[in-house]
Amino acid sequence: MTAATIASLVFFAFSLAAALAVEFLLTSFAKSVGLDRLVFVMAPALLAMLYSLIVYQNAERKIRRVGESVSRGILVMLMTWVSLSALITWAWYKPGEFGSSLGTTLLASGVAGGGPMLLDALGAGILTGVLILRKPPPRIGYCLTGIMYLRPPPSRRGASPVRVWFSKGVPYRRGARRSAVRGRAVAAVVL
Repeated sequence: MTAATIASLVFFAFSLAAALAVEFLLTSFAKSVGLDRLVFVMAPALLAMLYSLIVYQNAERKIRRVGESVSRGILVMLMTWVSLSALITWAWYKPGEFGSSLGTTLLASGVAGGGPMLLDALGAGILTGVLILRKPPPRIGYCLTGIMYLRPPPSRRGASPVRVWFSKGVPYRRGARRSAVRGRAVAAVVL
């Protein structure tokens, strides 16, 4: 799973929780405008999911610390906040008043939902950073009748697997030294 996919799922869950924290406000607003309440409850989560897919592209190569992921998380939530405020302004005010009313809506939505959105950005950024930076478990192949098949590394996706022959069915860990296989002869052939 890519870092952008992980980030989108984490931000969807955290943003949905933040939207549910202020659901009473979003529901009353949706009733006064005449729209379904799910539009305003799901909109922050879906917008955060979209923006996290964009912001976290190639993050597994670029992010080296959890703090870098948190700063990306804050950026995602800022873009979500501005987009949600634009959606509320579009639904509430007349089309000619959009520009003058956007600042008021940004201020009001920041006061009402700023706390949950900030906690959402911090929590989702930390969790996404931890999930991106964690080391995957070591790859261990499987040995069948003296022939061991190893999965190709991520840099060689699509390449043929590596076969390793042993004199007997000895477990072998990728990257191990010759002493790790107890001195038995090992031959590796790329098929």
